[in-house]
Amino acid sequence: MRIAPALAAVVAALCSAQAAFAQASQLPPVPFYDWTGVYLGANLGYASASITDTTTSGGTSTSSSQTMAGFIGGGQLGANFQWNHTVFGVEVDADASSQKTSSNTLTATMSSFVTARARIGYAYDRLHYYVTGGGGYVQFSSSGTTTDSTGAPVTTTGTSRRTAWVAGAGTESAVTPNVILRLEFLYLQLLDNTQNSASATPAISSERVYNIIGRVGLSYKFGWGG
Repeated sequence: MRIAPALAAVVAALCSAQAAFAQASQLPPVPFYDWTGVYLGANLGYASASITDTTTSGGTSTSSSQTMAGFIGGGQLGANFQWNHTVFGVEVDADASSQKTSSNTLTATMSSFVTARARIGYAYDRLHYYVTGGGGYVQFSSSGTTTDSTGAPVTTTGTSRRTAWVAGAGTESAVTPNVILRLEFLYLQLLDNTQNSASATPAISSERVYNIIGRVGLSYKFGWGG
């Protein structure tokens, strides 16, 4: 006799749960995050550059390879357009750098860089993975030292805005509908360059420079309508 009331209670509970599930299934689905929009933000990171310099005067050449590392920081401005799970974007950024190195044969400083890049990525709700590439300018100064035929030191010096190409990858997450956190790694290589000596003794210096950049960033997304 006690089984019937218990069975009735179980059936009632199942019917109630089924009705609640049916009502919930009629609710509109929660929309995925939309990455389309314009964003502005700041970044902070660390960079390590490798420099190979060959300075020649007469028949004497001196080669030197050094690493210069330092902190970087700056800002970025960009825009994204999302189509299904694919995100297309463009971005410009500018960073100051504390990178520098000095030795008897080579002194160099990289004080800032600017890049303009295209981006393409895959987004799943609030997560976005992307690759990026483009070009840029680097404020770079260096001096290479060798000796002439008499053994006297000869130095080349140069300070210029150097052209570079850049490629990399990163990941972003939407912390809130407007705040986006990112982690990004870039490879930036300066185009090969030569410079002449400032002294009366002829000398020429050729350099190859590339920079490995890792940084975190925080951006505010405005959306197309602001």
